[in-house]
Amino acid sequence: MLKLKLLGIIANGENSGVEFKRDDIRPEQLGKEVVALANHQGGIILIGVEDDGTISGIKRDDLETWIFDTVFDRYVHPMILPFYETVLMDDGKSVAVISFPQGTSKPYVLRHNGREEIYIRAGQHPGWQPGNSRPVFLLPEEFCILNFSLSPAQVFRVLISSGFVSISQQ
Repeated sequence: MLKLKLLGIIANGENSGVEFKRDDIRPEQLGKEVVALANHQGGIILIGVEDDGTISGIKRDDLETWIFDTVFDRYVHPMILPFYETVLMDDGKSVAVISFPQGTSKPYVLRHNGREEIYIRAGQHPGWQPGNSRPVFLLPEEFCILNFSLSPAQVFRVLISSGFVSISQQ
């Protein structure tokens, strides 16, 4: 990714497909972000960028290995193979760019503490939820968390019947 494109993404701020994270994020927290985006429309996670768009840079040694081996391999199920790259900024700080498309094996779950949790990004963009006649304003990182003793397929049937998820053939 070119620096100019990355700066444009940062300038536009977080939204339903873009998330900023500090380098010191816990693996289960990053896994939650990945699962929520994959269950929605996919997205980009920028590591080394503060919520306000300030570039703090990445400091963790071997971040790429940590992301693939720890976050994606241990916490995200089924497996997603993201595209990973780092962009070196003019001030010498680097930003990690993790991008992946909408998941094709939904629902994706976060495996943590012996549980599987499904996260779904709230709406098509911050402030919108299906079925509402007026916007409901949410923070970009807010999610709907579902903790059920149901299988993922049963959870999606509940979501479909309640109108939170719709399915169409393409």
